[in-house]
Order: sequence, then structure tokens, then C-alpha cells
Amino acid sequence: MSSYPFSSSNESPNDRFRYTSPPSGFALAGRILGIIAIIMNALLLLLPIGLILGILSLVFSSYAYKRSGTGLGGLLAAGVSFFIALLWLISLTVPFLVDPTISPF
Repeated sequence: MSSYPFSSSNESPNDRFRYTSPPSGFALAGRILGIIAIIMNALLLLLPIGLILGILSLVFSSYAYKRSGTGLGGLLAAGVSFFIALLWLISLTVPFLVDPTISPF
């Protein structure tokens, strides 16, 4: 009988926390690009660069997710960066649509 609950006799407590497959390079690249895209999209002047990095993050992470099941962090980071870009787009266009006295040109 084992002293640790929910374990078999040939399993140590740390075996439950090991990776089933090592994270791929595409998953890591997607996560890093997604984090950088979040930072770039939070700064309005760097929004175009953030959108490009967000698209790259989405491509790399989706490839890694389809291939080995890793890359979910990069997908989430790309989604957050696109959400921030959408918030900027809404906050910049709504005043022009609501107030007819404001002209963009």
C-alpha cells in the first residue's frame, strides 16, 4: 500500500506532473510572438506591427497545436492581441460615427 493517495506502487508523486510530449519550437515561437503582439497592440502607434506579430503567432501556434497538441498559450495570446486591436479600432471609429460634426478629413 502506498503512502501517497491516488498513486500506484510503481509511480512516484512527481510522475503525474511530467510532460507527455515536449513543447515544440513552433509553440514557443507562437507564445513569444503573441506576448510581444499584446504589448505592441496595447501601444497605439505600434498597432500595425502588433497585428503582423499576432498573425504570425496565430499561424505558428495553430501549426503546433495541430501537430503535437501544444501551442494553446500562443493561440490565447494571439486572441488577446486581436481583442486589444479590436478595442482600439472601436474606440477610434465610434466617435466619428456618433457625432456628425467630427470629420476625419
